Amino acid sequence: MDGFRRKRDGKNNSECQYFTKEELNTLSLGLLSLINGVNTALDNTYDAESIDALKRAREKYTELDQKVCRLL
Repeated sequence: MDGFRRKRDGKNNSECQYFTKEELNTLSLGLLSLINGVNTALDNTYDAESIDALKRAREKYTELDQKVCRLL
């Protein structure tokens, strides 16, 4: 099989998920697009609460993209 197999941590009866490199790449590109959108929003936002929320979202998206990239 030309995909990636990863067991879940036992919470779902050891069910497995399969991802191809193409699927992982697509996920990464989608996350990068979200990060870009957040950066654009940050350039146009002046409210401190909104800026904090956007920065937290960007951090989460960045961490998730790094995880996806490690699987490639």
